[in-house]
Amino acid sequence: MDGLREGLAARAHSWNDLDPLTAFLREVELHDQGEAMIEREDIRGLWSRPSFDMASRTLGVWDGSRIVGDATIDLERRASVSIHPAGRRQGIGTALRQWTETRARELGSGLVRQTIYDGNESAVEHLARAGYTARDTSLIMRIDISGPTALATLPAGIELRPMYTGQEEHAVYELVDGALAEVSGRALKPFEDFAAATFARPDFAPDDLLVTADAENLSGAAHLTRFGNELWIGYLAVARAYRRRGLGRALLQAAFASAYERGLTSCGLTTEASRPAAIALYRGAGMRVDRTYTQYALDLG
Repeated sequence: MDGLREGLAARAHSWNDLDPLTAFLREVELHDQGEAMIEREDIRGLWSRPSFDMASRTLGVWDGSRIVGDATIDLERRASVSIHPAGRRQGIGTALRQWTETRARELGSGLVRQTIYDGNESAVEHLARAGYTARDTSLIMRIDISGPTALATLPAGIELRPMYTGQEEHAVYELVDGALAEVSGRALKPFEDFAAATFARPDFAPDDLLVTADAENLSGAAHLTRFGNELWIGYLAVARAYRRRGLGRALLQAAFASAYERGLTSCGLTTEASRPAAIALYRGAGMRVDRTYTQYALDLG
């Protein structure tokens, strides 16, 4: 790979790299933002998606047996680049960024995107020098969990419960991914890809996927995962025909209650600044903005 100093080697990741890559990314996150958020199963979930080709979408830079740099292009053509603090200002970040741009072109994308923690000033400056411009802001919102949460009163005929495992997976997929498509304008991802990130995770438990439902349809869903002392809401969606009836608030409060029952001290999620209605919902439920990230993009021409 061009741009790397002597002694460094670049190659696509393999499954043998899962644990060292997890440890590397957590170390980088802890250094850059004071908190390690990524978990082993997050990486495994991405790599397990049938549509995800590790050979063409991942690249690690190694100094002997130690990983010092990582780049990935996910299925939405979003790039992520991470450099070990001790390996910075050696051209690794530039080489990996250029690799993501080349790969994005080869994958047929006219745009490459990276989302950077706003406190990481050196990364922001690096992308600005490379011609990237700010496009959107992502917010991490959190609520402290110090006691039991009262559950919301549901509309008549609607219940809130865990998904029926082995029966409702496809219905949940259609509900959640359909709602996300409305927001993003993208086509639905394959069911198998969605499953790999949710109910096919090895650490999945039935109460990790909450739904609201009436006698005929699922109307809402929330996917929950745990990392450390926090419960993370990965997906929260309400079907269009059931909106403005309090189901989103009910799912949030059920997630808060689940966090307390699991002995966790906070509950969090991520959303975009371009979704004011969602932000108002989360604030109304007591959540606060904890930190911000900006999405930077480069038109590839």
